[in-house]
Amino acid sequence: MLEDLGATLDSFYKHTDDMVCFSKLSLFEWQQEREFQAEIEGLVVQNYIRGLQEEFEQSLWDQNTQLFGNGSASWLEKVKKLSSLRQELDAIAKSLFVSESGQLISHGSFEHRMSSGHHVSNGNHDESIITMPENLEAAQLKHMNREELFHYLKTEMTKMKRHHESKVQEMTEEIFILKREYFKERGSSLPVRKDKDLDILRKKIPGVILKLDDILVENEKMPFASNNAESLDSLKNRLESLRLENRELRDLLAQKKREIKLLSSQVF
Repeated sequence: MLEDLGATLDSFYKHTDDMVCFSKLSLFEWQQEREFQAEIEGLVVQNYIRGLQEEFEQSLWDQNTQLFGNGSASWLEKVKKLSSLRQELDAIAKSLFVSESGQLISHGSFEHRMSSGHHVSNGNHDESIITMPENLEAAQLKHMNREELFHYLKTEMTKMKRHHESKVQEMTEEIFILKREYFKERGSSLPVRKDKDLDILRKKIPGVILKLDDILVENEKMPFASNNAESLDSLKNRLESLRLENRELRDLLAQKKREIKLLSSQVF
């Protein structure tokens, strides 16, 4: 009787130990499964966010391509043509000034009068010539970074260049006024009429040059026109990187799902 009772208790204890061991194993597997599920949920959320970011950057890429991609090359080509046109007009203006000045100097009786008038006009112009201070506003330039210093010096050079061109234009007009007076005294009307036609052209050329300068300066201020190709390439590289990363996340997600299915089949 006692032996039967002992055997029954041993069997009960063994069964209880098996149940406790099975429960511990099931609890461990359940915890592991929960960890896998949490990891999968994190990957799903991350994959969703990456997908939204990829979609946004793809939309931005398409928009930039539509706005600037097709017209960027033609716009840069037009800017180059404007720059070339500006140089041609500048060369024409200089050649007109040089050729007409040569004709004036060739007249001996008129040379002294032109020289004296030139000296008088120089007396008027020297007072308005832009003089650059020796320290070049050192206190102000000291606190500028490289880009600010570059734009500041470029602006000052543009001002000096325009001032110089303006003074050259004034001197040219004075020369042609003296020349018209000279030919008027000589009784020749044909050069005067020719001078009037050329004078109109000379007055128009500097204005056109200034307008072209303004266009070129505005073009330099617009980064989308000059750096658009580089920005689009950078955006394209970023988009490709996101696509590769998204593909890796999808592969990892599929692998984790397979591991969960395998673990679930072992538990049940």
